[in-house]
Formats: sequence, C-alpha cells, structure tokens
Amino acid sequence: MDNSKVRHKQSKHFTVMLIPDSSSKVRSLRIPRWIFYVLMSLVFTFVVLIGISRHQAEALKRTQSEKGMLLNQKIGLENEKGHLEGKLEQFGDKADELQSQLEELERMKDDLYGSIDGVLSRPGAPAIMLQARVLVKSEQIPTGTGEDAVEARLAMLSQSLKSSLETYAYLREVSQELRPFIDAYPQDWPVPPKNVSEYGVRGNPFGGTSMEFHNAVDIPVNSGTRVKATGGGVVEFAGWRGNYGYLVILNHGYGIQTYYAHNSRLLVQVGDEVSRGDAIAQAGSTGRSTGPHVHYEVRLNGVEQNPRDFIIEE
Repeated sequence: MDNSKVRHKQSKHFTVMLIPDSSSKVRSLRIPRWIFYVLMSLVFTFVVLIGISRHQAEALKRTQSEKGMLLNQKIGLENEKGHLEGKLEQFGDKADELQSQLEELERMKDDLYGSIDGVLSRPGAPAIMLQARVLVKSEQIPTGTGEDAVEARLAMLSQSLKSSLETYAYLREVSQELRPFIDAYPQDWPVPPKNVSEYGVRGNPFGGTSMEFHNAVDIPVNSGTRVKATGGGVVEFAGWRGNYGYLVILNHGYGIQTYYAHNSRLLVQVGDEVSRGDAIAQAGSTGRSTGPHVHYEVRLNGVEQNPRDFIIEE
C-alpha cells in the first residue's frame, strides 16, 4: 500500500490513548475526525448555552429583585399616600372644628359687644371709648380639600382665632370695668308698672283744667306694697320731706339719684347700702297725694330725667 495513502487514511482519525493505571493494559481509541469535531462543537455549544443560561438566570434574578424593590417602593408610596391622606383628612377635620369654634367665639364677642354698647348708650354711663378692633369681623376663611388649601385655611383660622380671643378678652375687661355701673344702674321698676302716670306735661291730678309738668312717673299700688331699689346704691335720705311725704333717696353714683315718695313706712336709714331688688319702703299716700302710689323720680347730675330712659324692659 502506498505510504501517502496510509497517511491520508490515518489523518482522517484521532487516536485516544486510555491508560487506566500502571498494571492495566493501555488501550487506544480511534475517533473519526468528523465525530471529534461534532463532539467539540457540541461541547462548545453546551458551554455557550450554559453561559447564556447563567447570564439569563442572573439577569432574571436581577430583574425579579428590581421588580421586588419597585413593588416594595410602590407599596411604601401607597402606604405613605394613605398616611398623608389620613393626615390631610385629620387636618381638614381640625380646620372644621376651629371654624366652628371661631364662629361660636364671634357670636359670643358680638353678644358681649352688644351688651356693652347697650350699657354705654345709657344716660349717665361712663365715658369709655371702645377700641375700633371690636367692630372688625374675621376674614372669610377659604375652603378646599387640597393640601395647600387646608394649610392656608388652618393658618387663617389660627390667626383669626388669636385675634378674636384678644378682642373677646378686651371686651371682658371692659365688661368687668362696667360691672359696678351695671349693678348700680336704676334699670328696674320699683313696683310692677300698671296704669302708670307718665313723665311730662299732664292734667292736674287734684282737679281743674290746669296743666302741670310731672317730673316722675306715678305707679298706683295697694298701700303697704313693698317698694324696691331699682339699682344698687347708698341711702342718701330717708325721712319726711314736704309734698313727697315719707321719701327715700338713693345715690347710685355716676351722678344718678332715684327718689321713692309718698311711702307709708321706711325700711332703710341714711348710710345703708342696698342692692337692686332690696325692699326700701312700703307704699302709701303720704304728702301731696291723691291715693296710694309710688312717685318714682330719677335725677342725673341734679337734673330730673324721664325714668323710662333708664328702665330696661325684659
């Protein structure tokens, strides 16, 4: 056989020597080249596939991890959103509560101002000039459900409450300052007002056609009816005085005096301190009188006044 043909035939195979151990027989295995190349291709493909699979597995693992992180972040954001929405709702409820308190405070302030203004408008009231702020109304508070709107509303409510509280405290101080005047003021009737003969020009009660100026109000009552002080004060006079008969004069301070005339009996003495509603005499018909009644007279700085200007009807 030609050597070149033998070499060519041999070159188409690979010989693999298998040596198990030193005592065993060496074996050889001839593998055609194409099978070797196929096996090598398969091994290479397998290695590449393993590498690709590992890379894909790692990529999938990273993706799942990132997905899990994003999911956790989403859950966290949703929880935070729910928490913020809950807080916002709480702030909204707090704003509603503050709004209600402000409205109630404004009503109380208006009522207190109204009572003070009523007192200061009475004859003989102290000359107190109220600060202009008592007439200032709270600003209109905006409404809304957004975070900015609720925050603005809370800020304005807080400021309005502070301002209203300061004004209310000021009015309370004025009210306390006016308390002695209110307690002393002759604002009641000395006896129940029935068939009152009014202050001013009237016909002569003793008959005839002449007219006279009546400087008080006359209130008919049964003899012995208790006559009450119309305001707090000090007994300035208690005794007989000409046409007045038995007379009680109360000094209420602030230049105000009240006269209670034609009594049948006196229940107080000069210097006694009395409060509104205290009994000071019993009605009668002493002095210049046509029958049992109370002659009730009010003087301001010595000048006779219409008693009805001082009386506060309930």
